Amino acid sequence: STILLQTSLIKKYTLNNNFEKINDKIIDIENTINKMSNLITNLLEINRLETGKFKLFPSEVDINELIIDEINRYESYYN
Repeated sequence: STILLQTSLIKKYTLNNNFEKINDKIIDIENTINKMSNLITNLLEINRLETGKFKLFPSEVDINELIIDEINRYESYYN
């Protein structure tokens, strides 16, 4: 429903030649699609875990490096 709302707003803004708002709505649609894609990926991974088709291979990890990498990834995503 979010995508449908955004597309109807794009149609409205097209009539008014409001290209800045059109671009904003396109970005909103892209964000919604990414969220939906992540949800589907998570559901598929949960299904693989529950059915035993997902194998875990434990290994040692430098937790400090992992945390720094994640912080950098989120900072670049939100900036």
